[in-house]
Amino acid sequence: MAPWLCDAPYSDLFVVSDRAGRGTNFTRYCTGPRGERQEVASMRPELILWTAYYLVMGPAATLITYFRTSRP
Repeated sequence: MAPWLCDAPYSDLFVVSDRAGRGTNFTRYCTGPRGERQEVASMRPELILWTAYYLVMGPAATLITYFRTSRP
């Protein structure tokens, strides 16, 4: 996912977990060749995942509904 989420020159994607008390926070960072980093906003990764989900599940649900209703 790094090519879709990270802009040049940041080429590597890392997920860092931070535990505070009973909760855990996950932060995404894009890092460059010299260790510089940039935080990735959460909206873009979620949009990519939901788009992929709907592209797969939408046609599958349509086909299942079609074949279930077309049988006598």
